[in-house]
Amino acid sequence: MKRLLSLLLCLLLCLTLLPAAHAEEASLVLTAALEEGDIVLILSAAEDLSGVCGLHVRYIVPEGFAYDTQRPIQIHEGFNNLTANKDQLDFAMESTKNPVDIEAGEAIVTMYLTVPEEFEPGIYHFAVEIAEAYDWDFEDYPFRGQTFEADYEKPFPPPVIVQQPQSAVAAVGETVSFTALCDNLIAAYCWYYRSGENAEWTVCSDPGWNTDTLTVEAELSCSGYQYRCEASCRSGSVLSEAATLTVQQAPSITAQPQSVTAEAGTTASFAVTAEGTDLSYEWQYRTSASGSWNKYSGGSGTLTIEAKSYRNGYQYRCVVTNSLGSVTSEAATLTVR
Repeated sequence: MKRLLSLLLCLLLCLTLLPAAHAEEASLVLTAALEEGDIVLILSAAEDLSGVCGLHVRYIVPEGFAYDTQRPIQIHEGFNNLTANKDQLDFAMESTKNPVDIEAGEAIVTMYLTVPEEFEPGIYHFAVEIAEAYDWDFEDYPFRGQTFEADYEKPFPPPVIVQQPQSAVAAVGETVSFTALCDNLIAAYCWYYRSGENAEWTVCSDPGWNTDTLTVEAELSCSGYQYRCEASCRSGSVLSEAATLTVQQAPSITAQPQSVTAEAGTTASFAVTAEGTDLSYEWQYRTSASGSWNKYSGGSGTLTIEAKSYRNGYQYRCVVTNSLGSVTSEAATLTVR
């Protein structure tokens, strides 16, 4: 008697460990794709199915999607009877002649859906509920009552730069901003720079390097640097055009012209040394310490003249100019002997 009870307990324990019939692996799979402007939903067998007699399916689709009346529902060739409701998203199909064997990967139902008029990028969720699934003996299949799901993701278009960064001219110490705007509001930005046309691009570390606006401080050593921005989103990335930074330094005189004594009939030279960018030089003279200044045509950092007797006591100075302003040298006197 004790032996019999032990056997019964072992049998009950084994039964409790067996999987339930409805916990079997799903035998169907739903896929969603875009084809010729329609969403195509294909319900297919994930494994071999034998003796199928009937299926009743209900499709659950996002708002705005509808059955395409120009593209009829396609069902497995083994089924010879299709009964659908008005919107064609809830229908039953059966075989009234022979049980249907369906091989793994074979399509059971192909459904075509028109898309909404405003079919925006994003993820769209579709599902099909198996309301009925039975064999020739009207025995239920394990997937009866199950729902199979599929997502279709409409990608965002590649980003486009709608505002290019502009080249800038700045004085040493000034702050310069470069802006690049993308048509995608959730784009990520990254700025790069290079020191010249043939140099490698390097990620910036200046303020705003990962936003749509980069801010840099103008240094003379950075004149000629180029900057560009990469805008990225889940659909791709795009590079802006390159913008060039030109840094200018206001003129300053570092060496003043010196007075010269020369013999009549020889030449005398006056020189000025200046710092700055894109400098131009204009030499001026006056006939006495109280006279009005007159200018020579053209000029460089050095003025060379003929030491004539009438120029004895003439004074000479240089005005150094660029786009940021001008500076005037001290006056130097010519003494002719």
